[in-house]
Amino acid sequence: MSVIWQKYQARHGHLTRQQQRRIFQIMIIFIGLILVILGLSFNFLRNTTRPSSRQYPVLGVSISDADGYQDFHLLQQHGVQFVYLKATQGADYFSDRFLDNYWRIQGAQLAVGCYHYFSFSSSAVAQYNNFVGNVGARIGNLPIVLQINNYTDQRPSWTQINRRAKKLQYLLMRHYHRTVILQVDPRDRALLQNQSGGWLNCGPRPVHNLQLDFWQYDTRGKIPSLASTNRYHLSVFNGSQADFNNFIGQSGTH
Repeated sequence: MSVIWQKYQARHGHLTRQQQRRIFQIMIIFIGLILVILGLSFNFLRNTTRPSSRQYPVLGVSISDADGYQDFHLLQQHGVQFVYLKATQGADYFSDRFLDNYWRIQGAQLAVGCYHYFSFSSSAVAQYNNFVGNVGARIGNLPIVLQINNYTDQRPSWTQINRRAKKLQYLLMRHYHRTVILQVDPRDRALLQNQSGGWLNCGPRPVHNLQLDFWQYDTRGKIPSLASTNRYHLSVFNGSQADFNNFIGQSGTH
């Protein structure tokens, strides 16, 4: 700092000492502002983990009760093209915000789907009854999703999980005549074997070589260009914009 002051005095020695100090203070404030702006820019980029929009042009979010009120028009304006709403969990839980979110999202230009949070401790039939009884026909225009997460260490055997998940998938497809896809962590990736599609939760790495519909790349991500502190479960569609448009049109056929 003393070097800067000496150079400054050499250049502006004809000014009074008070004027010099005032100009110097303005310069320090200006430098400080630049550093703050650079810091904010770095923080923004660090929290924006979105994969290449050229490779993955279609961005979406998964919304649960924990995400609070959402302005779906605002999400759409900032590049979000699809939203998945949490509807049910296990054999008896129904999301408090599902109905409000579902009806409000109808006015936004967004593709919408709903997901069921799969329970390891409930039968497939009990979970099916919970979903159908509460969701009814409000399933949107995307495939139904069964989200299978590693939320407990006391898991049944993989064979039991596979049998229950596939049975619930079959029951929902038979009832709705709608594609039902599984959303899994890498640990349960084997559940996607013999599936025509799926949703994989993993770190930021390419998945174009996999037969997947969606890739969740962040669980606390920032939506690019949206000036908000909100963090979301962010996913991209594994294909082009044209592929996604076709995907919407075909999701109701099974």
